[in-house]
Amino acid sequence: MLDGVADSSVDGESPASRSSAFTTGSGTVDRRRPSPWRRLGQLLGISPADIATASARCRANDTSIAAELIAAQVITETEFCRALAQMLHVPFLEQVEPSLIDLRRAIRFEALSRNGDLPPVAYHSQVLPLLLIAPNLTPLADLVRMIEGKGDLRRRICIVAPTTLRGAIQERSRVSLMRQAVSGLADAAPSMSSRTVLTGRQGFVLGLATAGLLTFAALDLSLFAHVFHVLGSVAFLCCVLLRFAAAMSARPWKLARIEPHEGAPLPVYSVLVALRNEAAIVPELLIALGKLDWPRSKLEIKLICESDDAATLAALAAHELHPCFEVLVVPGGDPRTKPKALAYALPQCKGEFVVLYDAEDRPHPLQLREAFDQFSRSGHDLACLQAPLVISRSRPLLTRLFAFEYAALFRGLLPRLASWQALIPLGGTSNHFRGIR
Repeated sequence: MLDGVADSSVDGESPASRSSAFTTGSGTVDRRRPSPWRRLGQLLGISPADIATASARCRANDTSIAAELIAAQVITETEFCRALAQMLHVPFLEQVEPSLIDLRRAIRFEALSRNGDLPPVAYHSQVLPLLLIAPNLTPLADLVRMIEGKGDLRRRICIVAPTTLRGAIQERSRVSLMRQAVSGLADAAPSMSSRTVLTGRQGFVLGLATAGLLTFAALDLSLFAHVFHVLGSVAFLCCVLLRFAAAMSARPWKLARIEPHEGAPLPVYSVLVALRNEAAIVPELLIALGKLDWPRSKLEIKLICESDDAATLAALAAHELHPCFEVLVVPGGDPRTKPKALAYALPQCKGEFVVLYDAEDRPHPLQLREAFDQFSRSGHDLACLQAPLVISRSRPLLTRLFAFEYAALFRGLLPRLASWQALIPLGGTSNHFRGIR
C-alpha cells in the first residue's frame, strides 16, 4: 500500500556513466572531435544555453540532448529529425506507409530496448529498399560517426521521426496486437485466464454440492434453514470482527516523506489511462496528469481510446499534447472492456514501472515518486502497490457515505490485511506495477 506522498520533492540523480567510445569494425573511434550539436544547434536555431541545460539534464537522466530538448519543448521531434537529416545529407521521410514495412525484420514492441530506441526498420520503397532510422535517445555522436564516410549506407538510410515510425508499426501490427490482447493470456496460460469460467472438475464439484444442498433441503427443510442461518451468521460475524480489528489499527491520514533519490538515474515510468465516453473530463484529466512530478524525458503517458469513440478522440485532438503523451487507438472489436484496452497498450510500453489510472482520477503530483521510493526500498519481491483513493469532498449524504467507506477501506482494512500478509483485493485504478522486462 502507498500510505501517502511526500510534502516536497528533491532531485538527487547522479550522472549516469556512458561509454566513452563507439566501437566499429575498424576499432575504437576517438570522441575528442567537435560535438555535432554545434552544427545542429545552428540549423535548429537553438541557443548554446539551451543546449548546455539539456546536456546537464541528459547526464542526470541518462538520456540524450535531443530527448531533453524535445521534452522541454524547445524543439519538436519532427524539427530535430529534419535538421539531422539535413546535416547528414540523407533523406527525411515525412510519412511512412505501413504496408511497406517488412514485418519479418520490423521491431516488435516487446523487443523495445530499455531506453526506448527503435532500431533500423526495413522499408520497401518504390526505388530501393531503405533502412528507416528514428533517432531519439541514442547519443547523436554515435549516429553521426556510424554514417559518416559510408556512401553505400548513406544512400540506403532515411531519417524518420520516432512517433511517425512507431505509428506505422502500430498500424502494421494491429492485428497481432489485438489477437494478443484478446486471447494472448488464454493461449499462453489457460489456468490464469477467466475465459473458461468453470473447468470440468469445478463444474462437477459445484453440481454435486448443489445437488447435495437441494437433497438436504428436501429431506428436512427446517434443519436446513437452521444450519444455513448459523453458517451465514458465523460468516457475517467474522467479517465484522475483521473490520473491528482493522478499525483498531486505523490511523489518521499522514503524508509520507520521500527521501531524495540518489544513485542511478530514474527509470522510465509508463502511465496507462483507458478512456471511453470521457470527452467531458478530458481537460481535467490532462491537467492532473500534467502535474505528475517525474522527468518528462523518462515519462510516457498513453491515453487509450476505442476507435469508435469519436467524441473522446475529438476532445483529445482539440488539445496540444506534450510529447510524453500518446493517444493509442484500439481497433474495434469485442470484448469492449477496459482489460482488453490495457492489454492492447501494455506491449507498447517501455517503462520499468507501469501505473493504471481511470479518467476521473486526480493523482497526487508526487505519487510516482513515492511509488518508486517504495519499490526501491522493498526489493524485487514487491510487484505491485495500490495507492489509496480519496473521494473528493461533496455535500450530498450519499457521497459522504461513499467517502467514509473508502476511508475505512484504505486507512484501516487494506493496511491491516497487508500487515498480516493476507490476500489484498486490488481496485481497478491507481495500481503501480514493477515491469517484467
